[in-house]
Amino acid sequence: MSLVLSLPLLLTPLPPPDQAPPDPAPVVAIERVHVVPMTSDTVLRDRTIVVRNGRIAAICRATERCVPTGAVRIDGGRRYLMPALADMHNHFGGFPFDGTDASRIRMRNQNLRQYLMFGVMTARDPAGGPRTLEARDAIARGELVGPRIFAASGVMDGDPPLFPGPRTFATPATAVSYVRETAKNGYDLVKVYSTLSPAVFDTVMATAREVGLTVAAHVPIAVPLEHALERGLRSIEHLTGYDVACAAPAVRMRPVATDIYQGWAWCTPEKIRALAELTARYRVWNVPTLALWDNTVIEVDRPRRAAGEPGQWEHPTMESAIDWLYNLYGPRERAGIVGTRSARLALVKALSDAGAPLLVGTDVSGAGYTVHREMAVFVEAGLTPYQALVAATREPARYLSLEGDFGVVAPGARADLILLDANPLEDIRHSRAIRALMIRGRWWTRAAIDAELAAIRREYAEDAATLRRLGPARGM
Repeated sequence: MSLVLSLPLLLTPLPPPDQAPPDPAPVVAIERVHVVPMTSDTVLRDRTIVVRNGRIAAICRATERCVPTGAVRIDGGRRYLMPALADMHNHFGGFPFDGTDASRIRMRNQNLRQYLMFGVMTARDPAGGPRTLEARDAIARGELVGPRIFAASGVMDGDPPLFPGPRTFATPATAVSYVRETAKNGYDLVKVYSTLSPAVFDTVMATAREVGLTVAAHVPIAVPLEHALERGLRSIEHLTGYDVACAAPAVRMRPVATDIYQGWAWCTPEKIRALAELTARYRVWNVPTLALWDNTVIEVDRPRRAAGEPGQWEHPTMESAIDWLYNLYGPRERAGIVGTRSARLALVKALSDAGAPLLVGTDVSGAGYTVHREMAVFVEAGLTPYQALVAATREPARYLSLEGDFGVVAPGARADLILLDANPLEDIRHSRAIRALMIRGRWWTRAAIDAELAAIRREYAEDAATLRRLGPARGM
């Protein structure tokens, strides 16, 4: 498997961004760039960025001559420099698709490498496991390449669970021990799911607060949205809870797959506005995962789901994962989800208008690629490109209580940067026009990025051949 660390890392005196210098350097100056700082909706034109030991040391005007003696200098060519992106909801630990743990690690590492090549340098897995923690710690030590990782332990669901697989918690006592074990094992947060009882949910919230963990949630169907907010949820995944709130009191959603997410059909503009204003009163972030919902299609569109560009960046196991999902959500349930798309987009716009913070998360394959799709759907919902970018840069840092550490181009921030050919504040699609990357202070040219993406796609082709040999039962 190709590893990013083996590629040429790039820095020589005054190279253009497409020329790869031979070695990393402790001090780098990126000159003649227009900075998109993400501290405000503005562009700082003709700036020099000085990076020292992986952190931004200074930002100055081109006329100020702030480049230290001996610094490696890169000519940005008056392109646009912005902070790296974050995916705040995805599961990238991999599957043992040939029955071995080695294949799980291979797939995990493919996801991590691909994230970087699309400019995504922070990722949160709200249902990770030991291999995710292993990757997080190895990346932090510089032994593995990938984004900075934040992870939960396995999902906590009620008994019976909504879907097969998650660990179930029928009593508060079992929840207490699990949350404490989660903290002891070094995870960053707890994830609760759809069929937890109110008593167990309250216990999870209280115990997480006691041990210093935040809680991400599929708001349990039996827990009223406002009650969940009052208990101090840190994030709501997939806009769960709002669908149930829209249906109430006329219809009571049941904790079964045939009912899940069908409450969107009862949303009205008035209900959406009231729920958004309610949310804004609490310190909670929403992770809408709109690209995930767009992946949930009716039968006539199913053959085309992986066609075109998105399918290029999905591991070949994705089709089996989609088959599994579509067996849980039948054609009628999926039609209900497809038909209520406008309600979800309206809620995202209402949350933004009310001042309730949003996070970009994907929950689908295509690591990194889908972050750009998600931001585009935010804009389709009515957000500005700047607002969509905030949800993928500055807000993830604020959610993690790491304001100023990443997600902005400012002195003291991590030098995780993207050099773009065009201004992303004018058109969100310009976030894909990546000319070069700075990953923890090390510069990557477009040629190096393309070489790594080509290596990943070759590995996907090898894995597809392995799956064909194993037969249709494999892949999930």
